[in-house]
Amino acid sequence: MANKNIILVVIMITFLLWFCQLSTTSFSFAYPLVPAIYAFGDSLADVGNNNYLVFSVVKANFPHNGIDFPTKKSTGRFCNGKNAIDLLAEKVGLPYSPPYLSTLYKLEQRSKNFLTGVNFASGGSGILNQTNHQYSLCLTKQVSSFVKVHEALSKQLGASGLNQHLSKSLFVTVTGSNDVFSYFGSADLRNKTTLRQYINSMVVTFKGQVKSLCLTKQVSSFVKVHEALSKQLGASGLNQHLSKSLFVTVTGSNDVFSYFGSADLRNKTTLRQYINSMVVTFKGQVKFVIVGIGVIGCTPSERKSNKAEQCNEEVNSVAVRYNEALTSMLKSLKVEQKGFIYSYFDGYSVMQNAIHKPATYGFSEVKAACCGLGKLKADVYCLPVSKVCSNRSSHLFWDANHPTESAHRLFVDYIFGGSSPYTFPLNVKQLIST
Repeated sequence: MANKNIILVVIMITFLLWFCQLSTTSFSFAYPLVPAIYAFGDSLADVGNNNYLVFSVVKANFPHNGIDFPTKKSTGRFCNGKNAIDLLAEKVGLPYSPPYLSTLYKLEQRSKNFLTGVNFASGGSGILNQTNHQYSLCLTKQVSSFVKVHEALSKQLGASGLNQHLSKSLFVTVTGSNDVFSYFGSADLRNKTTLRQYINSMVVTFKGQVKSLCLTKQVSSFVKVHEALSKQLGASGLNQHLSKSLFVTVTGSNDVFSYFGSADLRNKTTLRQYINSMVVTFKGQVKFVIVGIGVIGCTPSERKSNKAEQCNEEVNSVAVRYNEALTSMLKSLKVEQKGFIYSYFDGYSVMQNAIHKPATYGFSEVKAACCGLGKLKADVYCLPVSKVCSNRSSHLFWDANHPTESAHRLFVDYIFGGSSPYTFPLNVKQLIST
C-alpha cells in the first residue's frame, strides 16, 4: 500500500510539473492582467506573418530558428526561442498572440484569437511605407489590418464592451531599425533627403499611426487616402503635406441620440458609463508600449564590415537621434491627446550596457552571432546549413541581426518592471494599473 501511495504521489507531482510548464508556454493564467496584446513592428516582434507572404524572402520558418521554442520548431520568429512579444504575454498572463495573417485561414478561431490579442508585425518592415515594401507589411498596412480586427471585435463586443476592452489592452510597437538601415543602404535616398528630414519623416509618420489607432473606423477610410497620397507625393512630400494640413473632427451628437433611442442600451449602460465610453474613445485612450531603436550599429552584420570588428557608430548615431526625436514627440503627444498613455523602453541604453558589461547581464559573447557562417557568423545568414552555438543563453545575438531569447528576456524584464532612465514615464506594470 505504501509503495502505491508513493507511486501516486510521484505521478501527481510529475503531472503538476508538466502542467505548470505547459501553462507558461501555451496557455494563459487564470487571471490575466490585461485582456489583450496587439503588437506592431518588424522582425523583432514578428511571430510568423511573413510565412504567409508568398513574395517575401524575409522569413524564419526553417531551422535553426525556433530550436529553443516550446515546440522545438521554427515558427517564423527570428530567434532561437521566444521573442519579446511572447515573453511580455507571459508576464501579463496571456497566450501568445497569433500572427494576423494566420487568422485569415482559421475563420472558426478568429473571434477567439482577436479577444486575447493579435500580432501584426512583419519582418523587414519599417515605419515608412517604402521601407522594404517588396517583401514586408509596412506600419500603415499593419494599422489597416487592425481596423478589420476592430470591426470584428465591435460586432462581437458592442461599442461599450469594445471601448472597455481596448482601453485595458496593450498596444506594443517595435519598429524603426529597418528605416535606418534603408537610409544608409540607398544612395538615391540620401541624395534626395537629408538625415534630419528623414528622421523627421519617421517620427511624423509614426505619430500619425499612433493617433490613427483612436478613431479607428473613420481612419480605415483615411488609410486608403494616405496610400493614394503617398503614391502621388512620395514619402517626403506626403509628410510635409500632412504636417501642414488640418485634421478636423466634429462628432458625438449621434452617440447621444443613439443612447436615448435605444431602451436596450439604456438598460445595459448607465448614462455616466456611456458618456465615459464616448470620452475614452474620442481621446484614444489606448495604452502603448513603445520600444526605441537598439544599438543596431553593433549587430554582427555591422561589425563584420570592418577589420577591427567594431560597431558602426554612424548607424548608432542615427538610432540615437531618432530615439531622441521619438521621445520628444511622445511627450508632446501626451499633452495634445489627453487619453494617450504610454511606456517607453530605451532599448539602446540597456543593449549598450550589456555590450560593455556582458557578465553583469549573463552574457559571454556579444559580438558574434550564435547561428550563421563566416566572420562573426554573419557572412551567411542563419540557415539549415549554418553552425549553431551550444551556449545560446550566453549569446546576445542569435543571428546577424536579431537578439537571442535571453536578450529578449532581459529587455522584457525592463519593459515590464524597469524604471527611469530605461523605462519611462511608466513601466508596463504601472501602465496596467492606470
